[in-house]
Amino acid sequence: TKTSFTTRSPTCIHVPAALCNTVGIQTRTVFAQRFTKNEKRQRLAMRRKAAAKTKRNDRVWRIRTGDEVFVEGKMFADPDDKFSRGAKGVVQLVDRIKATAFVTGVGVKEVEKRSSQTGQNFVKHVNTPVPYDSLYLLDPVDGQPCGSKFVRNEDGRIVRISTRSGEEIPFFEREPTPHSTFECDTLPESVLEVTLSEREIAVVGEYDENRQNLFPEREKQRRLIKKLKRVQRIARKKAQKVENLKLHKIHSNNKKKTAKKPPKKKFYHIR
Repeated sequence: TKTSFTTRSPTCIHVPAALCNTVGIQTRTVFAQRFTKNEKRQRLAMRRKAAAKTKRNDRVWRIRTGDEVFVEGKMFADPDDKFSRGAKGVVQLVDRIKATAFVTGVGVKEVEKRSSQTGQNFVKHVNTPVPYDSLYLLDPVDGQPCGSKFVRNEDGRIVRISTRSGEEIPFFEREPTPHSTFECDTLPESVLEVTLSEREIAVVGEYDENRQNLFPEREKQRRLIKKLKRVQRIARKKAQKVENLKLHKIHSNNKKKTAKKPPKKKFYHIR
């Protein structure tokens, strides 16, 4: 019999005789581990989480923010069009940790909420995430969903290419925000303009000369303090080293006194 390593009672499994003969088991009763429903659910969740993590690390993220995509799925399709397989939209955000994306106009839900000011209920439209695996880029030639891959072009730059037509799918580039000028802003033409008078420039020069004359004395004092600290640090290290040697000698002497002699070996004559 084979005992279980857990505190719970083991489960007995009956093995057929044919399998016992092939494997070489003498008994037909085998003890197996038994898990509760909650433990089974936890183990399954851990396996799924590990599988999703390895899949997320191996995935190549070709869809970025601002790309126009096609979301495949009947739940995202137009209910009036029976031939529709999904919906089109623009990617707002890609969550690489959860492998989801937010697409404009896709996955919108109506949520009923209560206003804290008026106390009345109102309906709010919330954009829910969409699985990343259900997104497809649109072909630049005919606008149909297609696959994509990264290729290095003649200039040595990595670009996206459609597997449907072979054309390049450009990345979305945000327009630079225009710089707005205010009344208090300094104009670019007046940045390098000299606004000090000759008298003010002379005062600034005298201040710099006085500062340079005071600087060597301060530097000398700083170096002396630094040297004194270094000497004190070396003296502390030497004192600590001497004290450690004294402790080591005392410990070794005590060890020699208390050491026991090894027992003599006994030899027996074999007859």
